[in-house]
Amino acid sequence: MSMCVPYAVGIDVGGTKLAAALVARDGAITARTFQLTPTGIDAAGLLRLLGDLVAQVTGDVAPAAIAGIGLALPAFIDYPAQRVMHCVNLPLDAAGGCDVAAELARATGLTVTIDNDANAAAIGEGTWGAARDVRDFIMVTLGTGVGGGLVLDGKPYRGWRGLGAELGHIVVNCDDDTPCPCGGVGHLEAYVARPALTRAARLAATGPQGGALMRACGGDASGLDAEMLLDVADGGDPAATAVLSRAGSVLGTALSGLVNLLNPQMIVIGGGLGMRADSLFAAADAQLRACAPPALGDLQLVRAQLGNDAGLLGAAALAFQRTDGAESAADTAAGTVNAHTNTNTDTNTNTNTNTNRTDA
Repeated sequence: MSMCVPYAVGIDVGGTKLAAALVARDGAITARTFQLTPTGIDAAGLLRLLGDLVAQVTGDVAPAAIAGIGLALPAFIDYPAQRVMHCVNLPLDAAGGCDVAAELARATGLTVTIDNDANAAAIGEGTWGAARDVRDFIMVTLGTGVGGGLVLDGKPYRGWRGLGAELGHIVVNCDDDTPCPCGGVGHLEAYVARPALTRAARLAATGPQGGALMRACGGDASGLDAEMLLDVADGGDPAATAVLSRAGSVLGTALSGLVNLLNPQMIVIGGGLGMRADSLFAAADAQLRACAPPALGDLQLVRAQLGNDAGLLGAAALAFQRTDGAESAADTAAGTVNAHTNTNTDTNTNTNTNTNRTDA
């Protein structure tokens, strides 16, 4: 097998949707499929679905032409051990007896590499998206939760156990008991994710400037959601814009600490919410530049380019990287063996020559 294996499979697993694609070396998606994630599905059923998705996108492609499968999961993952420590809303935890990488590999006959979905998105944007050719960048995904990925000196940084870069759980407010879904308080996710924006929008709708928000939900503030908030903000409503701007300021403050710590060249904002919320993005940019002058330099704050395919493509990139890394290591080992053999041959030759000279 050479590093020219042309394809890899990328799978992005979400609580609401499972998406898979066959991806070429240049990042082109040659086949794709998706399925809604069944409610209440167990581990065995989910693994069967993932195997079916792989079969659908690979079709008649020979296994030898596929580098492997990359699996992006909404989970805390022990990356070196390739074990799921905790998977949000899905029954894939290793503690529950599920070894998703090994079981999917057994079912498909392909090597499987798993990673956190935000890490995969960062790898996707760094390989084929907004951060290609950038060696130091931060990826933030905004949606139902807040995910993050770090690429430092050209390599994904995951921490000791692979559990690092959980940017959504940075503490941004020590004086507030606003709960985070993880059980902590004062975390970034509790202020800028969709559920947080929904809560803030409902509160704003009952205020003196909440007329447009209230009309959007038919007069029942309990029916207001983040999508309605975004729609109203797109129309220039000041109350909706203020909700997004406050969330953006919190995000900018959190990012400023990371910028001063890591000195990245770029921050990439992605996820469904990050791609849509213009007021939030603008406020984050303004707050970041107000709070992080020491390490700001020519820092770029940009939107992701790969959209909803970032995790999918990053997962495929993981599969390519694992195969290429294994082949590179094998080539290095082979070269070492050959060099050792040649050295022994040279030594034997020199020994024989010297012996002949002594006999002479």
